[in-house]
Amino acid sequence: MTQLAIQICDSEDQAKTQADFYHLAGCKVEPIFSVRTVSVIAPSGEIEVFGDQDGDDRVWVVQVYK
Repeated sequence: MTQLAIQICDSEDQAKTQADFYHLAGCKVEPIFSVRTVSVIAPSGEIEVFGDQDGDDRVWVVQVYK
């Protein structure tokens, strides 16, 4: 399997919608999980941090494979 995408969403509902979209497109979607922060290396090589390091906010992660 090859990883196609990682979607970082602001809400669980948004993550479920994204997962449904990829599933309908014939992709395998790993179970959605939530974390306080996610660090991603951008194509430019810069590290981008999503989420809230100081509060109770969370982000939801959708991993997509083909």
